[in-house]
Amino acid sequence: MSIEQWKSIFDIGGVILVGLTAIFALGAILTGNRINEVQGKDLEHEKSARVEIEKSLLGRRLSAGDTSKLENDLRHFEGTKASIWYNTGDAEGSAFAWDIAKALDEAQWTVLAPASVLTSTDAGIPLRSATQFVKSGVEIVSTNGEKSQQAARALVIALTACGFDAHMSGRYEDGSEKIVWANVKNRPTGRQGRAKLQSRGDEKD
Repeated sequence: MSIEQWKSIFDIGGVILVGLTAIFALGAILTGNRINEVQGKDLEHEKSARVEIEKSLLGRRLSAGDTSKLENDLRHFEGTKASIWYNTGDAEGSAFAWDIAKALDEAQWTVLAPASVLTSTDAGIPLRSATQFVKSGVEIVSTNGEKSQQAARALVIALTACGFDAHMSGRYEDGSEKIVWANVKNRPTGRQGRAKLQSRGDEKD
């Protein structure tokens, strides 16, 4: 075989080698991009999950906007007496009770300083029966008086509009005095407040 023929063969081989090198390089780039894309999605998912956990564990607190809303919505019931309670040893409930008290005070209600209450159950109760005693949210109680009931319902509506779990107790205290009791129970599971409104689309994150 002549020198010219060998030269042609080497030239063709060189072209093929360059082509293969380019193909392998492109494959490596595409693979690297795919790995980065997958890792990026994993990190994004991890961050989203972490944020959701953080928001679902945030303690209940009234923001300045929440306080302003309660003040505006409940000022119509000024003079209503408010008695606010929270579970003994519940720091989160205590802070939220004081927030509610301050908001009602701004609304010109006659507010008593929040106090703790110690509740207990008898021993030996079957588990399935005992779970009914585990209550959460804010339980609102009124007297049989119409004005007391109206103020109590307005408080439930205002707290709910701010993203907090609140409900009427379903029982009424004797008398017709214009007084409302707010019993701050255990923190409900999941988001509360602004975070809850965001999850429903009522507010943007």
